[in-house]
Amino acid sequence: MMEAEKEVAFETAELALPEGKGDRLAPEELGLLAQQLASAPDAIEVERIGERLTRGFYGI
Repeated sequence: MMEAEKEVAFETAELALPEGKGDRLAPEELGLLAQQLASAPDAIEVERIGERLTRGFYGI
């Protein structure tokens, strides 16, 4: 007997949001985050700021 086939759909956060919606950051805010990223004291802070920078850029 064959196991039932399952359909799996992958969705990224970018595709889940309607076009033009989200939490995009202004260029000035992105610039401040980039400066913070450049002067981050450790890898944990780099990861945290990098995640916020990416989310702010794409509005997710």
